[in-house]
Amino acid sequence: EAALAAGIPQPWRPLSLTPDLTWNALLALIPAAAALVGMAALPREARFDVLWALLGIALLSALVGILQINGGGMSSFYWYDITNRGITTGVFADRNHHAALLAMALPMLAVWYRAASKKRRMLSPRWMAIAAAGLGVILLPFILLAGSRAGVFLAILGIVLAYFLQQTGQGRLVRQQGPTTMVYLFRLAPVVAAIG
Repeated sequence: EAALAAGIPQPWRPLSLTPDLTWNALLALIPAAAALVGMAALPREARFDVLWALLGIALLSALVGILQINGGGMSSFYWYDITNRGITTGVFADRNHHAALLAMALPMLAVWYRAASKKRRMLSPRWMAIAAAGLGVILLPFILLAGSRAGVFLAILGIVLAYFLQQTGQGRLVRQQGPTTMVYLFRLAPVVAAIG
């Protein structure tokens, strides 16, 4: 508009209006890229150890969220000076990051169930399915408590992904043993979650 008012042709402009912030944003992708390369380099078994750690952090974040709500807006469990007080932020300063972590845990629970049911070291597949579904149901209210619209969208996406991840693993089980009650429950779970 300034060029039009001055009666001169439009000048060339840079790709970014704030090049220093653009470089900052690009450099901020380095940790994520390093994590991706690191995960790709890990052996398959070690990846499941990382899965356990991520699920543990998600559950810890939900627990901290409970303590934050119980303590009110001035709770000592808000660990950052600039944060979303009065709602759950878990181990983060921002409610959106907290909700995204909890939503990310939903498909991770499906992967955990598939991996753990193949090993059958601790519990029967039926109890592992109940544990995975139960933890997913427990996490859903914490996503809503965060008050994050992006978190709700990611939770819906997480439920859909968890469903398809579980279905790809259940196909073999159904062919080998025939349909079981747990298979039917898993097929019904996304409908119940969507209604919820």
